[in-house]
Amino acid sequence: MLLFINNFEEGNKMNDFTFNAPVKIFFGKNAHDNLDDLCKGKRVLLVYGGNSLKANGTHGKLMEALKNAAVFDFGGNTRPDFKKVEEAVEICKKNNIDIVIGAGGSSCMDMSKMIAFGAANAVDLWAFVKERDSRPDAKHLPVILIPTFPMGGSEVDGASEIDDFETGEHGAIYDMFGNYAILNPEFTYGLGKTATAYGAFATIVQLSTKVVGNFTVSREFSKTLIQTVLKQLDVAIKDPNNYEARADLMWAASMGTMGLLDCGKTYAYGDDFYNVEGIGEELCGIQYREAICIIFPHWLKGLAKRHKDDILDFMGLFGASNIEDGVQKITAMFESCGIKMHYDDFTPLDEARLSEILIRRRGRSSEFSEDELREMIHSGFKAL
Repeated sequence: MLLFINNFEEGNKMNDFTFNAPVKIFFGKNAHDNLDDLCKGKRVLLVYGGNSLKANGTHGKLMEALKNAAVFDFGGNTRPDFKKVEEAVEICKKNNIDIVIGAGGSSCMDMSKMIAFGAANAVDLWAFVKERDSRPDAKHLPVILIPTFPMGGSEVDGASEIDDFETGEHGAIYDMFGNYAILNPEFTYGLGKTATAYGAFATIVQLSTKVVGNFTVSREFSKTLIQTVLKQLDVAIKDPNNYEARADLMWAASMGTMGLLDCGKTYAYGDDFYNVEGIGEELCGIQYREAICIIFPHWLKGLAKRHKDDILDFMGLFGASNIEDGVQKITAMFESCGIKMHYDDFTPLDEARLSEILIRRRGRSSEFSEDELREMIHSGFKAL
């Protein structure tokens, strides 16, 4: 990721900025072969999600590349569970782990970064992460991140998000990066149509926050990436083993969160999206990818009240001629790939709980009032 510092000023101009790229990226069919040089003679904790890593052969390829290392397997991490992080930290300390490898989706990679931090610091880890601090100088074990479900860009960003599912609390560490990212598009061949679509649409949603705003380079660069993702998603669905399509989708996901597209921006109002999507995530107990897809068209419609020209320009990427047409076209496109586009596809509306969430989150959104947020969430329920 590009670690950047924007010196924000008002006005339609490029800000001064400083950036650094702390993550070394290996990209290609044989990118994982670098694991031997990186891990030879080391004690490695391999963190991954469910059975798919083994079923699609990726686990075997990683183990072959790690044959000269002592590997401690830590699978079953399908969601960002703090209790699993604590368990892994103890394994690291007990076995003198040298390197943490996270292979999977963003949740798994986020966990790996936090495990590496917890293993290297004698702190009350939950007390630390619940503050959600930015820690660019945080000490941690070396981290290697390997995306097999490209979507959130955790392999190149500095965020590590975590949940305590026993208490419902959320925590994070920001500006703490991995050391290496290994991007092999062939590791995504096993993703089915809906999983591929979720990854692509999550990339589009995250890129949309870079399109809306007043910095020309960021906007036009992001629009080109979105057009590429739309084109290559269609190819990957029809031909799941098409290397070029998978490579473009993987690299676009990383580019969306790398930080380069934020450099110089003067008014990043699109970043308010993350304050909005979290409401549905908390209300319905759904995953990040599900929450962002459902709220996305309704968020755009809400933004159009203040930023109509920007939103119309963005919706033109989907062939829309007006705001309502854009909402319908985006919703139809997502649904055509098997994406559930209503909260009540998962759970019915609990109005009392929504009120409680909105009150607790009061003041977080820079773009919308509490009533506007409620209306937006209501729009995501087909029963209303």
